[in-house]
Amino acid sequence: MFLGKRFTVNVNASARTQATSVTELEDSGDTNLDSTRLDASASVGVTWRATGRDSLTLTTSAQFVDFSRTVGTLTPSQSFGVSLGWARQATKTTTYTTVSYTHLRAHETRH
Repeated sequence: MFLGKRFTVNVNASARTQATSVTELEDSGDTNLDSTRLDASASVGVTWRATGRDSLTLTTSAQFVDFSRTVGTLTPSQSFGVSLGWARQATKTTTYTTVSYTHLRAHETRH
C-alpha cells in the first residue's frame, strides 16, 4: 500500500495450487484423471480523497485459472474486472457508498 497526501494505492496478488481429480466415461469404462489446478489473482486499487468526507475509488482486477493437463471437463479461464465507487463518510462510524459500478469480463480458453 502507498499512502499519498490525498490518495492511497493498494496492490494485492495471490496464487495457489490444488490437486484435483476428474472421472470421465471412456469406451473402457470410468477413468480417473488427476491434474493440478492453478489459481492466480491480482488487483490494483486507487482511492482519491476528494474532500475530508468524500472519496472516489477505482479498482482493476484479474483472475486466472489453469490446469497442469488438458482434461475435457477442466476449463482454463481468465476474468478481468473494473469497479468504480464514490463514498461519503456521514459520521465517524458510518460511510455511505452513493455510486458504484462494476464490470466483469470472463473468457474461457480451450486447448
